[in-house]
Amino acid sequence: MLFDLQSGKRKRVIQVVYAILALLMGGSLVLFGVGSDAPGGLLDAVGLGSNSSGGDSGYEQQIEDAEAKLQTNPNDPEALLELVRYQSLAANTRIERDPNTGQVSGIPAEARSELEAAADAWRRYLDTKPKEPDAGAALQVVGTFILLGDAEGAARAQRIVAEQRDTAEAWGNLAYYLYADFSFKQADEAAARAVELADPSERKRTERQFAQIAEQARKEKKRLDKQRKEGGAEQGEQQLTDPFGALGGSDAVTPPITPTP
Repeated sequence: MLFDLQSGKRKRVIQVVYAILALLMGGSLVLFGVGSDAPGGLLDAVGLGSNSSGGDSGYEQQIEDAEAKLQTNPNDPEALLELVRYQSLAANTRIERDPNTGQVSGIPAEARSELEAAADAWRRYLDTKPKEPDAGAALQVVGTFILLGDAEGAARAQRIVAEQRDTAEAWGNLAYYLYADFSFKQADEAAARAVELADPSERKRTERQFAQIAEQARKEKKRLDKQRKEGGAEQGEQQLTDPFGALGGSDAVTPPITPTP
């Protein structure tokens, strides 16, 4: 099983992420790296690409050093950022990937534990109230949240990137994660900013792509709301355990690779 499906909200997030990705790939659209030929997208860009070893991660010493610093000062922002970085990289060495495409095919328990540790370190880092959160670390942890099936966490991290870098790509990816989280008002605002910053020759195409994504997300929310109402909680839980249920089977789309920022 690729994602943790224990949380009802997380199941909902995962399903709509897959549905949106299916729309993009099915329509041969390319939105800031989604559906491109790049084997790893953002995961490659931040060092979470396809170099999986399955053995020792090679980052144990760096993790131990960061944890030692936190023993002395639990709120050391630099040590927390080191944990974000090295726990994510350690997880990468254990993630299973398709040998032909390099795309994620499975996340073993140990890798998931490391991803969750990286996400927790990121939250603790933000709790230190940095004046200007580290955009590079935020970019890296976006991939971590995507692998955990947490669109809300990905959106919060991506907002830091978008606000600091203020590019069409950064705002576009923020909109993508917000639609996946059904945060429609914020998503529409981020999409509008992405269109505004896009190259004039690309604005119409970008606007059309976001309109398709928004429509798909809204349809998915209505479908899930109807499913819960008509089928009851037990039936909803059963159907949501398969994130591809509405897409015609699990071969409909490959697992998501985070769009490049």
